[in-house]
Amino acid sequence: MDKNQERLEEAIGNFDVENVKKIIEEGVNINYAVPESHYAHPEHVVEYDHQPYSPLRLIIFRLADCNLKQEDMYAFLQITKMLLNAGVDTNNAMNYLYLDGYKPSASRNNKSYFSQILDEIYFAHQKSKFP
Repeated sequence: MDKNQERLEEAIGNFDVENVKKIIEEGVNINYAVPESHYAHPEHVVEYDHQPYSPLRLIIFRLADCNLKQEDMYAFLQITKMLLNAGVDTNNAMNYLYLDGYKPSASRNNKSYFSQILDEIYFAHQKSKFP
């Protein structure tokens, strides 16, 4: 992972919408994946499939944080849309969602930010150039 990808991860983790936008505009590779070796640990097994090794997976991973505020969730929604509009590959994120048995909401109206984020990824994946 290069410095710009580290900056992107940090900005995403800090809900910094403006900095994410700036880093994307600077041309960061938004389709990177942290290698499995990054998560290797000598004392216990770390399942790579459950790790936040790409930008969208980081957002999904962080959605499980019970301390997120509504403004944090809204920032994640904005960042998700930015990444999708910039052409991020949705395959890694969808593999993560499928592990947890995700299905899209029946209604696209009046949903939580949590549902909106997952649905944005799901519906973008359906239209994706990355089968």
